[in-house]
Amino acid sequence: MQIKIYIFDIDETLLSTIETGRYLLNKVPRQISDFNPYPPHDWQYTCITLNKDKMQTIIKSISNDGHVIGFITKGGLTSQDMRLFFESEYNVSLGEDFPFYNRTSNKTPALQKIAEQYSVTPNQIALIDNGANYIKDANEAGFYTTYVDNNPYDDTHGSLYIEKLEKIISEKEDHESKKENFQEKDNLSVNADVIKQHDWMSWTRENASSYGKNPEDTPETTSLFKIY
Repeated sequence: MQIKIYIFDIDETLLSTIETGRYLLNKVPRQISDFNPYPPHDWQYTCITLNKDKMQTIIKSISNDGHVIGFITKGGLTSQDMRLFFESEYNVSLGEDFPFYNRTSNKTPALQKIAEQYSVTPNQIALIDNGANYIKDANEAGFYTTYVDNNPYDDTHGSLYIEKLEKIISEKEDHESKKENFQEKDNLSVNADVIKQHDWMSWTRENASSYGKNPEDTPETTSLFKIY
């Protein structure tokens, strides 16, 4: 069964800032972004796009194949921010309606809502995220997952998730081989030590910078079927 929906985390998965990357990223390839999606009072931070060249190829392939691209993030960036970011950095249009959840701490229920709204099974949705806890929970719920190895404690420096995404969008492997390879590697990536380290990194991020987050802000959710 082919993956039809690709759900991306945002911060430290697709993009970050030079300043934050010094302590929340390993040596994953990066370059200064043409578009800065962060709020005006955060413009002192320089936005960077991670693994831009390879991700641009992957994103274009997903889009050209007619698959859905969406986002679930704990951060505060909006659907409009990501629409403009994708147009600027990848030359890809997301359209007006795509799955989007921000300020979301528990991602698996959001994935389940997306599955229901698009009438697909969990194994037709892939979550791409640098959060080990999110990967573990989604994997246990039956979703495809790929752990983004961009964290400081990952010595692979963003190479493994690129390799896995390139494999999953290719048609060289049959579905069962991809599923076995995808889940086996991710299970190895989300052991207790990694989860513990990720918990510490999450605490660090929350306390190091607000990134324009306002506790009074409410989450944004958009999808093929608008959620009000």
